[in-house]
This record gives sequence, structure tokens and C-alpha cells, in this order.
Amino acid sequence: MTAPPPTAIDTLAPAGQQALLRRALALGQAPAPAPLRGRNIALLCAGTPDEPGLAALELAAARLGGRVARIDAAAWLDDAADTPQQTEAALRLLERLYDAVDCEGLPEERARALQRRTGLPVFIGLARPDHAVRRLLPQLRELRPAGADDELHLVQALLLNALER
Repeated sequence: MTAPPPTAIDTLAPAGQQALLRRALALGQAPAPAPLRGRNIALLCAGTPDEPGLAALELAAARLGGRVARIDAAAWLDDAADTPQQTEAALRLLERLYDAVDCEGLPEERARALQRRTGLPVFIGLARPDHAVRRLLPQLRELRPAGADDELHLVQALLLNALER
């Protein structure tokens, strides 16, 4: 199993962050013609399924042709719920059905374990307003006038970075 590309902005070298900014700029100038068509993203949600950030993540993926499925993460949080065989079967199912996973409300160690055990890009809280990718907003706004879709373009750039393999 090959290692998935970095999904955490903190793990990207400055050159990687600059590449994300360039991609976000390009998306603002001329949206890509559905590069995520046929790609599926699982949104493992623990807690409130109608947080505004979740809809924004779905919109970011949809504008690139991707699809997002919300999955209740309660079972992923219950250690005693499954046998090891059931857990492995669930992980294999995730790998077959989805190209990436965003963990919303799951403990970080669970999300990291999911990434280690699947070969999928796993985001941690990409839909949250405090996700690290949003720290690039000031730099993006230095490169172009502030726009309503700035955050969307940064999220899209990170999705594209992770799913181009």
C-alpha cells in the first residue's frame, strides 16, 4: 500500500503550501472542468450533521465534480462495538467505496489510525472553520482581491492535491 499524500496543511513544506495557493488562485480564475468527477469522499460525522462547514465541504467537492457522503461516525467511536474482523471489513469497504475521508468530530488519534490502516487520504476536520488550510487565507488575499469563494478554493486545492494520484 502506498502512502497517501499529505492531507494536513501542517505537514506540507513551504513549497507545498505555495503550490496550494497557486492552485487556489487558478481555481478562482477558471474553475477546473470537474477533475473530481467519479470521486467519492466519505464524511465521517460525529455530532451535529448540519454544521455549516459540512455543506461548504460538499459544495467544494461538488463544484469539482466529486460526491460527498455523510456517514454517522458513532460506530467508529465505540471500541467494543465490533470484532477485529468487522473492523477490518469496514475499513476495506471504506477503501473500496471512497477515494478520501474527512473525519469531523472524531478524535485525532482515530483519524490518524484510519489513515494508517487504509491507504486513503484522511482529512481531520477539513469542514471546520479553524482547519489549518484557512491559515493560508491572508496569503491568498495578498495575491488577489478578497473574494467570497477564497475558503472554498483553498479547500478545493487541498482536495485536488490529495486526490491526484
